[in-house]
Amino acid sequence: MMFLQCVGEAIVAQGMRGLMGMVPMGEQLFNVSKDAIERYRKARREKKIKEDAEKVIQARLDEVREEAKRIAHEVAAGLSEEEIIQLELYLAQIPAVARQSLKRPADPSGTTIPAAFNLENPIELAALLPRRAPRFRMGEQVPHAAEWKFQELLGSGGFGEVWLARHSFLDQFRAFKFCLDPTSRDRLLRHEGEVVKRVMKASTAVKENESGVVPLVGAYLDGEAPWLAYEYVDGGDLSAVARELAVTPAQARGKLAIEVLADLAQVIGRFHTLPHPIIHRDLKPANILVKKFGSRWLLRVTDFGISHVTADQSIRQASISTPSLHLGETFRGAHTPIYASPQQKKGLDPDVRDDVYALGIIGYQLLLGDLSAERPSSKWRKRIALCETPDDVLNVLENAWDDEANERAANARVMADALSEKQKREQESALKARQAAEEEKRKQEERKRADIERRQAEADRKSEAERKRQQEEHRRMQQEAQRLHEQEELQRQERARQAALRKEERKEKRRTFLRVSLTIIVLVACVGLLIWLPVQRII
Repeated sequence: MMFLQCVGEAIVAQGMRGLMGMVPMGEQLFNVSKDAIERYRKARREKKIKEDAEKVIQARLDEVREEAKRIAHEVAAGLSEEEIIQLELYLAQIPAVARQSLKRPADPSGTTIPAAFNLENPIELAALLPRRAPRFRMGEQVPHAAEWKFQELLGSGGFGEVWLARHSFLDQFRAFKFCLDPTSRDRLLRHEGEVVKRVMKASTAVKENESGVVPLVGAYLDGEAPWLAYEYVDGGDLSAVARELAVTPAQARGKLAIEVLADLAQVIGRFHTLPHPIIHRDLKPANILVKKFGSRWLLRVTDFGISHVTADQSIRQASISTPSLHLGETFRGAHTPIYASPQQKKGLDPDVRDDVYALGIIGYQLLLGDLSAERPSSKWRKRIALCETPDDVLNVLENAWDDEANERAANARVMADALSEKQKREQESALKARQAAEEEKRKQEERKRADIERRQAEADRKSEAERKRQQEEHRRMQQEAQRLHEQEELQRQERARQAALRKEERKEKRRTFLRVSLTIIVLVACVGLLIWLPVQRII
């Protein structure tokens, strides 16, 4: 598996520090991706990198583990045994992390790489790689939940790790999110326990055909590896939808983007309007799971209850790191600072309008089909002009990302209602326009039909006149033919009479000739007799 080979060699070449530490690889991950691509180029196989990556993603787990072990011992020869094991674990997790990044409505399994995905770009390649070696291993028991066993790593970051676990004897799956960062763990244990309890109480089961939050079904908030257990949602996240929208015609993209945003705001609004509002404060595409239901996209929002902790940590890391550190996160729609309000970045108390700000940014990114887009400039409407989104809807978005919290919608429910009302008016306007167009089309068809009928009637009249003319012509021709026939008959009879006359004349001439000839013969005979008799007498 050349893809794993190049990644393994790149990690060793770039150093094992990020792989071994608790701080996830950021800029180093970008450098690893860049190094792996360069190794493909040197082997003259850069055009095969996507094909090789798909083979790894689709390979059986035992094959990947065996190959990861071989590669780790080969490329890390000379390093410590612990480093070799960490590299082996890291390489073995690549298919699972890549599948999670590639899950999308068009491919819920995440086993294929979209045509628009360019693995010769280090940023996009980094999106398929784990951010560090996992703390836990597949097949192990979940700490303090022995009936559950780790099956697949779903993701990792500065906060910790997310694992898919399967019940030992029930055919059930859960997503366990572990808090492994010491600072975040202390805050979660001391300050967020009450919020977690409220989220568990408020996150009722979601129906199969509607959007909602991912229910929080369990929690363990003690020890060195506290966790939250969520219902497992098999599918991609909103970042995959954004990438699909990027290749969707602009007008259709605009319609779908606002539908998704209104649905998302409605879900968040349910928590904003509780007697004691619950604020997410880390809304971003990576935290919004998506599953296909018929022709609709259903949204499942995750991380309610711990998002304050994860968001604050991401903002702190962003303030002390270089931009290239976050390129992979930005591509996956997971870079919190893009979606954080000015008040949140200043460390002010949580406010429901922080979520409204994030919703506005997400809506803008969906309209563009670009997850790297940050809060737009003054000319942002020109960039989405082809989406043909109504001005009323754009005004709701523009207010959402205003610097002043008071200029934003009071909460996500108000924003959802505004978008829904705008959508409703837009749909009514579109319906009226469609009905008017259909009426105009009907009138045009009636005029066209009347014109066709008039032309048909005219054609029928012409056809009838032509038929009568042809009948008259036929009758005249018949009469002419009859006249010609009679004339020919008369001519024939005349010819026959003339022929009879000529025949009679010829007969008469023969008779006359015979009579004359006979007369001449008689005369000659008589003359001869007259001559002969005297001669006889003389003799």
